[in-house]
Amino acid sequence: MFVVLMVLAGWLLLPMVVVVVVSWIMNLKARKTLFVLDSIALVFLIAYFTIGNSQQRCDADIMERHLAKKQDVMLAAIDYTHQALAKDSRVTIEFRHGRLERFNGTYSAIDEADLQQKMRFVGLTKEEMRNIRRMLRQAGCIGITTHADYTELWYRRVGFGLYLYRFYNRPIPADEWDKMDCSLIPYNNTVVFEYAGGAIGGDCFPGREEYLKVKGKN
Repeated sequence: MFVVLMVLAGWLLLPMVVVVVVSWIMNLKARKTLFVLDSIALVFLIAYFTIGNSQQRCDADIMERHLAKKQDVMLAAIDYTHQALAKDSRVTIEFRHGRLERFNGTYSAIDEADLQQKMRFVGLTKEEMRNIRRMLRQAGCIGITTHADYTELWYRRVGFGLYLYRFYNRPIPADEWDKMDCSLIPYNNTVVFEYAGGAIGGDCFPGREEYLKVKGKN
């Protein structure tokens, strides 16, 4: 959505600037028209920065609110993916703007024949891939990674960092909470917030200690 708004704002803003410059040079009496154009462009720019910036930030509080709204559909996406996979198969899938970005180590320009081979290897059909994409979109997530003990739902990329949810198959013992490293925030006994720092920046979850202190978990 914010990409669409960015394009619209650009197409509206450029002609508006040209009209303003030409109008002042030629002393045209079109102030009212210019005001309308200014207002329209301003609305799109505000919408872009409001929506776009909201997609470019994340923290534990944002993840908590999202989980409260989307937990049912997030769990449904996890269950469906595990049922679709062949026994003991593992998969990592990421979508960008609705298009497949990553599939088990293959990135961006994915060869169709290679993709079909990798999908067959883990037991996925084209229809199941479409359903996974749809369910992830409904869950407000961009990707999924399956593990033996838990499943990661990729929530949001911010810069080089990636924010994820870990949904464990079984409750986490309380004594293991203190053993979690600084990239993880235990939310409850089956859900953990995770941050992957990428090539640049620290791996600790930004704002981790403050969040745990407020929630009384530290």
